[in-house]
Amino acid sequence: MIPEIRLLSQQLVKPHFKEPKELVSWMGAVQAQDYRMVKWALGIRLKSTTLTTIDEAYRRGDILRTHVMRPTWHLIPAEDIRWMLKLSSQRIIKACDSFAKGNGVVIPKSIFTKANNLFEKVLEGNNHLTKQELEAEVVKAGILPDPPPPYRLSFYASGTGRNHL
Repeated sequence: MIPEIRLLSQQLVKPHFKEPKELVSWMGAVQAQDYRMVKWALGIRLKSTTLTTIDEAYRRGDILRTHVMRPTWHLIPAEDIRWMLKLSSQRIIKACDSFAKGNGVVIPKSIFTKANNLFEKVLEGNNHLTKQELEAEVVKAGILPDPPPPYRLSFYASGTGRNHL
């Protein structure tokens, strides 16, 4: 009985939803470490869909890929970003700081502030950039002489609600 309930609640049998946003809203969040695999995970849980439908929902901003629960990627419904970050942002930032400190990486808060301001500017108007493109912008703007340690600035920016990649 429990396996059947789990399959139903996870939308793996008799799915109820047609749109990715509806499904992600139902689930609250979907772990999305690998974007190709999360598209598959959504696709098998929707009544009928294509990869294009999922990509379009992502591009429109109906669903966001961000670090809202911990320093790993999740898809969440766009309208939930503010309350989720309100609950989790300080914990995410502390986890990132602890990890960085344990690995000998120290980036002053002033650098994060400059990078966050830059991210707001280059991402405004629903512009999309990859992590690598954002890192290149940081170097181009003279905030850091070399690309920052992987994910460090984007984790912090996500935790403060500045970017959702």
